[in-house]
Amino acid sequence: MKEEKYREFRVLVVEDHPFTRQIVKGVLRNLGFGHIAEAGDGEMALANLQMSPPDLIVCDIHMEPMGGLALLSAIRASSSARLRRIPFVFLTSLNDEATIRGAIREGVDGYVLKPVTPSVLESRIDAALRAAVEKS
Repeated sequence: MKEEKYREFRVLVVEDHPFTRQIVKGVLRNLGFGHIAEAGDGEMALANLQMSPPDLIVCDIHMEPMGGLALLSAIRASSSARLRRIPFVFLTSLNDEATIRGAIREGVDGYVLKPVTPSVLESRIDAALRAAVEKS
């Protein structure tokens, strides 16, 4: 049964592999997200943000031409307070200490390693959304 708590949330999935992007979207749909947008890299995501800022971003790190760390940095440096506050969760296979520290330094709200289970993703999303409410 789908969760009702996410129904009105808008989420942006940023992932360069179409198959993986579809899987992540399916997991989010099963968690109850009603509005899911997608982008194939950081540049596409930035363009999407200008049109319709989401309530949450779930993003891969290693993408070309603009990766997830650069996207997170651009969002956190934005002149728009609304964009700077968007909860941001990395969903990646990169588990080296330098990458994780870089993500934390840039202001990531959650870090999830692939392959992910829906329950782990949901717990990181819940924590990121709670933190965003507490910050505002």
